[in-house]
Amino acid sequence: MKSLTYNYGGNGSGASLGAATPSFDDDVGEWFLNGSITKVGYMPYGTGISRIVYITNRSTQSGTVSATAFNEAGTACTIASVATAAAGAVTGLSAGLDAGVKACYGDDFTGKVAFEITANIPATSAELYSAYNVSGNRVSVINNTNGK
Repeated sequence: MKSLTYNYGGNGSGASLGAATPSFDDDVGEWFLNGSITKVGYMPYGTGISRIVYITNRSTQSGTVSATAFNEAGTACTIASVATAAAGAVTGLSAGLDAGVKACYGDDFTGKVAFEITANIPATSAELYSAYNVSGNRVSVINNTNGK
């Protein structure tokens, strides 16, 4: 239990009119966003390859999804608006991520990209599925929510 004492008032002669000592259970000033941050270490781009990325939101809160992409050269690119993760639903992110990669790295980009995907929903209620498809073969990609 922490406490803080403050004095209030005064009559000009230095005398206090009163004091109060409220108590609280935690340190003040310790703030954080309870959002989901998922790291996807590898996603290929090229002819005949498509991405399959979904976020499951088990909470009652909808939230925006954004991402940072990193190409093979390490060039970071912010994708400000990927989608909105609907409450109690599964939301596709592939189209938004692909549009962001195209805007960042060009229409004809081929290569590998890593993603850091941020969803403004409670972290304990979020899970990301990531995979890609090559010539009809699905390959799952482990990330930090499904590789626990």
